[in-house]
Amino acid sequence: MFFILSKAAKSTEKMAASTLEQLRKSNLESMQRFVARKRERELAQQQQQHDNTDDLIADPASTIGWELRKAALLRAYFPASAPPPADEAVKAARKAAEEERNNANGKSQSADVSSALVAVFANANLRQQRAPQTSSPTPTGAAVSSNAIIPINPEHLRQHTSLVDSQPGVAPSVPKSQPHWKMAKVLTGHHGPVQCVAVDMSNEWFCTGSRDTTIKLWDMTTSSCKINLIGHKEAVRGLAVSRVSPYLFSCGDDHAVKCWDLERNEVIRDFHGHGGAVYSIAAHPELDIVITGSRDKMVKVWDVRSRNCAHTLTGHTAPVLSVCTQASEPQIASGGDDCMVFLWDLVAGKSLTRLTRHRKPVRTVTFHHAERVLMSAGADNIRKWRLPEGDFLTNMNLATAPMPHAAPTTIWTCCQVSNRNTVVVGGDDGQLLFLDWDSHSLFQSARTKPIPEGERGILAAAFDISGTRLITAEADKAVKIWKRKDETG
Repeated sequence: MFFILSKAAKSTEKMAASTLEQLRKSNLESMQRFVARKRERELAQQQQQHDNTDDLIADPASTIGWELRKAALLRAYFPASAPPPADEAVKAARKAAEEERNNANGKSQSADVSSALVAVFANANLRQQRAPQTSSPTPTGAAVSSNAIIPINPEHLRQHTSLVDSQPGVAPSVPKSQPHWKMAKVLTGHHGPVQCVAVDMSNEWFCTGSRDTTIKLWDMTTSSCKINLIGHKEAVRGLAVSRVSPYLFSCGDDHAVKCWDLERNEVIRDFHGHGGAVYSIAAHPELDIVITGSRDKMVKVWDVRSRNCAHTLTGHTAPVLSVCTQASEPQIASGGDDCMVFLWDLVAGKSLTRLTRHRKPVRTVTFHHAERVLMSAGADNIRKWRLPEGDFLTNMNLATAPMPHAAPTTIWTCCQVSNRNTVVVGGDDGQLLFLDWDSHSLFQSARTKPIPEGERGILAAAFDISGTRLITAEADKAVKIWKRKDETG
């Protein structure tokens, strides 16, 4: 009898292991199909843009077509490494360009660009005779000369769209001013500091998690509390609303990761595996997977359907404070108490690169909604990184405007960007900064007032889907709603 039972137990273990392996393979295949579909869409978009550009260049009579052809000629003749042109070769190139333009305006509608290119490259020997020099970049805000080099960098071209025909002394346009923000409502109900906030994609409600172990769902219009969710045994640290199912995910100091069914308002799944408090959680916008970061220094990727851990990502040497994911790339970002930002390959389950410019703990990482840019908020500064490689772009200028509430010891605790390119940064002293995404400049600073007998400090923030409302979760147990002044009247 014992032999039969032992054999049956081994058979059951084999079947369980086989089932688990099938689930892991299914999850990996799903991720690979997702990446392939994304790549096909990107290639199709690139081909469409290429076809549109070819159509414009093929029409010499069109103004846009002429500008593209002119820019192509000048870029071909003056590479980015060349000094500012000021010799006979320049005159020859300009003469060839003007002749091409005259032909395009009516003398020869069917003429192509080959004759102009021959004229340009006929002077290539003059260009080669010039001693190689290194040109200094044009300072921001300086006048752009008509003899300036035409850079190939698309970011620079987008910022200076009139470089080809610009006149001496014309400076780049000033960024459009942003409307200011005003506190509209203060919501109370939690009995402990509010540590996280998330907004539903329908923009009809949002949720908050608190140190009092509860999760509250609030009506976006009436600001009334609709539902109380009770299930965590310790403080709730992170919330994420699924875009592909009616689920809400939460994590907390009790090492728990929970999946809530919002149609039944109860926990339907628990994810076990972290060996410490779980500080951050993010739901993938298109796949049934959830990413968590924990005090145990690990980032885990969970399959929602099977409840299994698809990947365990190791590399941080201190607690992981923030994680985020995106739809445009199979990539995860995480920030930790070790002052590091990691970029992870979601499919392979391994580290892509480590970003090391922060000098203090990284409290928040977030992807831009449209650009391939990552923003990381450390206790020291806010930095922007180009994706997918993680090249450093710039720091946000947190002190380029008068800051009456500024404190040299402020620790930046959270950072978010809206779909209207407004960046908000919150501090542990209640300081709230509003910055412009494109110019990186500060246009408003405020400081929240704590409710009576409450502590000061902003612990989390989230914009609504319209980008006209901001929700802050604060240490004084309150939730505050801010509105743009053009929305409040």
